[in-house]
Amino acid sequence: MIYTGGTIGMRPGHRGLEPGHDFEQRARVQLDRLPAERRAALPRFHCLAYRDPIDSSNTRPEHWARIAHDVLAHQHEYDGFVILHGTDTLAWTAASLSWQLAGLNKPIIVSGAQQPLEVESGDALANLEQALRFAACPGLAEVAVAFGGRLLRGDAARKWDTHAHQGFASPNANWLGEWLDHAPVLHVTRSRPPEGVCRPMPWPLEAPPRVARLALWPGIDSDMMARLLTPELQGLVLEVWGSGNVPEDPALLALLSTATRRGCLIVAISQCPHGSLAMTSYATGHALRTAGVIDGGAMTPEAVFTRLSHLLSLGLSPQQCRHHLVP
Repeated sequence: MIYTGGTIGMRPGHRGLEPGHDFEQRARVQLDRLPAERRAALPRFHCLAYRDPIDSSNTRPEHWARIAHDVLAHQHEYDGFVILHGTDTLAWTAASLSWQLAGLNKPIIVSGAQQPLEVESGDALANLEQALRFAACPGLAEVAVAFGGRLLRGDAARKWDTHAHQGFASPNANWLGEWLDHAPVLHVTRSRPPEGVCRPMPWPLEAPPRVARLALWPGIDSDMMARLLTPELQGLVLEVWGSGNVPEDPALLALLSTATRRGCLIVAISQCPHGSLAMTSYATGHALRTAGVIDGGAMTPEAVFTRLSHLLSLGLSPQQCRHHLVP
């Protein structure tokens, strides 16, 4: 178990909730509250608690690399891993770990809580128990998110609710499993490791890849977009309308084309949380393809952003990145 920070380990402070320490001892005290048969079903575990717990709102690509580095450093010692993380950017970290740890062939379960561990009737103890049990499932071989009784693919999960115990969903992918009758149930006989290279990002990152995210809005023009599409930008997640529509603005499309020709990787996904792109259905979608924009299919913004960051961090050429980008 790697405790990185987040609400699950927080305690009340003068300014509100703040990162807490002594997490392993506190976690074991809470797990001891479970009924005897459920305690007996828990796997044995060790805990690595970061001395500088991360508020997930402050998470950066360097933190994704640090977590992957710690998992790989201990990959031969454990049958599975639990990563405890703040919920605000948990989906981003889970997606990044999906790419960084592809091929590890062990369960890596990312979880957290909407409320701190000691809150009565909160969700922390339940999520902790579920994460530990799913991490001991031999049929699981990928990064997954265990939260609110659901087991979701790490590269498909999104935070869906700011407060509800079932705070995460995977709108375009089936669940990997769920928690039924106080036991983990997998919906797959053997999960697939995501395609990729089992290798962490360089850590620490001295110069993280320059990747941005932009959602279109009515009235956007090429002058506005040009402020983002600088020559230094290496990748862009472009959230378009519907199944792949953009404004019929020749200057805007020319700007996108110029950026892709110089090597900027631009990936289009829909602003709709459900469904995927069909860029050949409309003329504007065809124009995006002509401009060199990559069809991101049904990938989430978190998945595309972290995929771009990971591939670029490996030093691959733009053409190689294009080949590996959409799994």
